[in-house]
Amino acid sequence: MGLIKKPNELDVNVRIKMLIYGQPGAGKAQPLFSKILTPNGAVAMGNIKVGDEILSANGGRQKVEGVFPQGLRPYYRIVTNDGCECFCDEEHIWTVRNSAGNSRKAGWRNMTLAQMLEKGIMCPNAPSRITSGRKPVPRFEIPVAQACDFEEKELPIDPYVLGVLIGDGTMVGSVVAFSNPDSDAFIHEEVSRRLTEDYGLSVHESNCPQYAIVQKEKKIRGSFKRKVSALALDVHSGDKFIPETYLVASKQQRMDLLRGLMDTDGSCSKNRTSFSTTSAKLAADMIVLVRSLGGVATARYYEREDKDSAEYEVRIRMSECPFMLERKAKEWSATEQSRYIVMAEFAGYTPCQCIKVSDESELYITDDFIVTHNTTCALSAPKPLLVDFDGGINRVDYEFIKDTVQVQNYSDILNLLNNEDLSPYETLVIDTGGKLLDSMAEYLIASNPRLGKRNGSLTLEGYGVRKVEFTQLLKLINSKKKHVVFVAHRTTEKNGDDTRYVPLFGGSNYDSLATELDLVGYLVAEGNKRIITFDPCQQSEGKNTCNLPAQMDVPYLKNEQREVVGVNDFLEKQVFKRYIDRLKERSVEGETYKHLIAEIEKDIAAIKTAEDATAYIKKVEEYKHVGNSKAVARNKFVARTNELGLTYDRQTKSYLAPVKENKKEEETAPVTEPTNEEDNSNEQKTSDNA
Repeated sequence: MGLIKKPNELDVNVRIKMLIYGQPGAGKAQPLFSKILTPNGAVAMGNIKVGDEILSANGGRQKVEGVFPQGLRPYYRIVTNDGCECFCDEEHIWTVRNSAGNSRKAGWRNMTLAQMLEKGIMCPNAPSRITSGRKPVPRFEIPVAQACDFEEKELPIDPYVLGVLIGDGTMVGSVVAFSNPDSDAFIHEEVSRRLTEDYGLSVHESNCPQYAIVQKEKKIRGSFKRKVSALALDVHSGDKFIPETYLVASKQQRMDLLRGLMDTDGSCSKNRTSFSTTSAKLAADMIVLVRSLGGVATARYYEREDKDSAEYEVRIRMSECPFMLERKAKEWSATEQSRYIVMAEFAGYTPCQCIKVSDESELYITDDFIVTHNTTCALSAPKPLLVDFDGGINRVDYEFIKDTVQVQNYSDILNLLNNEDLSPYETLVIDTGGKLLDSMAEYLIASNPRLGKRNGSLTLEGYGVRKVEFTQLLKLINSKKKHVVFVAHRTTEKNGDDTRYVPLFGGSNYDSLATELDLVGYLVAEGNKRIITFDPCQQSEGKNTCNLPAQMDVPYLKNEQREVVGVNDFLEKQVFKRYIDRLKERSVEGETYKHLIAEIEKDIAAIKTAEDATAYIKKVEEYKHVGNSKAVARNKFVARTNELGLTYDRQTKSYLAPVKENKKEEETAPVTEPTNEEDNSNEQKTSDNA
């Protein structure tokens, strides 16, 4: 009997089970020294602010909608097959696809660097490749950035003309000139067309004619040279370079520059396109130029037997022709660009930051034109203990750090719950829930290998067992009288052209796991605001079992000067308290409902006559109804009037007593059952009264 409780005796101080997940924008942590491309060139990550305009993966422009300092983080150096490199932390989210096999057919997907490292950056080398001395194949391809949309610049020298001069020109003497064979006369004709009206060409005939750029009026050979000197290009061939201003000029200006360089010192044979130079700096600048135009370029250094100096060959792959000279353009055709990650090495610890961008792809361009992609909020729960699977504590500003348990596997979780004193804490914050589930799967497979596949994933039976284990874990946490908040990353699911955001929490098994949770909240940054929503909608997954507001603002705890301006208690005060208060209200409503129904039943039982029934019609409206109490009152009233045989008169809007026949008829009348028609008629009348 002691187990049975009245509604008002129920314990409403429940333990909340909650999941918070956030957008990849909160997972693009990069060192503050990383370069982010803007319409005016590269800017250090540490100098990026909300509202800044930066470039997107498709070369267009987008706004920075959120800036999130991540504190001191371990970071990695990422290198691609074409020599690009950038830096990021292990939770940085990349858009990748597998380099080969059936996995490639699955297309592009988002993965953290940690997940990529776990799978292996390189594929296992086949015996045949080992025998032949070939290197392993890179596992992950990343998108190649399209041509960058830098601002158009006011340049001192036309970019095509400058490209010709850097390629085949001499700029160290008093005269600026370039060589141009008669077979390629298009080049000097194009230069002449592009020169301003103050300048022209003066030709010195020889086996390979030399064309000097001169001032038209007084034939003074020096004015154009000053333009060259101002760019610091009055250097010998081995020291040539591309001025920085030209590398961040508009797309058309950069393409004109590239074509001037390629028409002179470029070549194309059997669609193998390259540029040759003796300058290491120029070779490096050519790579930057090609990459900024959506191409892929690599440099090869080699000694030339016919010359004393060495040479650099820059190999180029582009989707747009890099030549204007018809002879070379005929040899060229578009090639597919690809870029693969070949190395990810630990580089140390450094302050990091992540940004949220406005482009739908959520990608931006970082060092070497590489395309890339919420623990503090969870710690605002009541008296939290952080159970840290993946270094989440390193992303929390030191002012908001809480007691932490750094765990490596699921056994550590069980040991924590069964053997540690958790009395000082009210909430366990598990970061991340996805890693908890992965570790749980490893634990179960180790206990019963039949639950796992060869690749380490769960079988169908394994998923079922993990669901049971997850439920048991929540029961164990509840038995310790603790709330639990899972932190998860965000992933996407496609339905035709629509994209929906869902937690990275159990994969296809998410729905069955979510049935065990009370709340699922999606945390998103919008400008200088952070918003959490618990209602499921077309854009994002959610769960709201206690009618919390559709959207809630999550306060920033620091101002732009990085000064603390708030207390980290959002979940405790705005979510948990509201949830528990709402449950208490429901408990009170339940007790009120119970007393009201008892009052209704008592009043209806007191109805004895038609007059009583008529009076009760008004009484039904006077109760302070709760829930469906009004419908219950009407149904019970109808049943009572039927029981008394009362009928409702629509004209007088009152009940009438049954008509009594005279005594003689009563004595002689046979006892018969009413006909079906009579039954139906009476039922209709009484139901009309209700």
